[in-house]
Amino acid sequence: MNLRTILIVLVGIVAGYLAYATLNRSDKPQTADAVELEFAAAPEFTSTTLDGNKLSLDSLAGDVVLVNFWATWCAPCRIEMPMLKQLQSEFKEDGLSIVGVSVDEGDTEIVVDYANEFQFNYPVLHDKGTMARDYSAEYAVPTTVVIDRSGRVRHRIIGLVEEEVLRTIVLELLREPV
Repeated sequence: MNLRTILIVLVGIVAGYLAYATLNRSDKPQTADAVELEFAAAPEFTSTTLDGNKLSLDSLAGDVVLVNFWATWCAPCRIEMPMLKQLQSEFKEDGLSIVGVSVDEGDTEIVVDYANEFQFNYPVLHDKGTMARDYSAEYAVPTTVVIDRSGRVRHRIIGLVEEEVLRTIVLELLREPV
């Protein structure tokens, strides 16, 4: 085998791989693969919501709390928001409290405009690092932290979460005794 034949074979292999990778590529955002159990006490937070009210984890004691970290520039976050609003509507009376936390570094007005566009039915905070760090959510959005009625972190979901997965988690925790 001469050098030219080897080069032609290598180019063919690379071209075949690139064609395969291109054809099997998905434009759909990747969903979260893992839900990690932790059972550690959730970090306390006290903050002011976008509409000026004080909110703390203590004020949500006894509820299943879903803390969703997102950003205005995050496409998967935008995909999750209608589902989160639906879950809040369905399960608020059963003891579900969703808290949205924007991790945008910019001005709060950008976050307020975004919140007005989505018309959230749950409180939204604008965090500039502290809460995201405390909840280990500073490196990826969306990140959803699920806290049980006892105030323990039960799940941390990094990335876009499927509605079925989140609904199953919420229902399981709502069924647990207070």
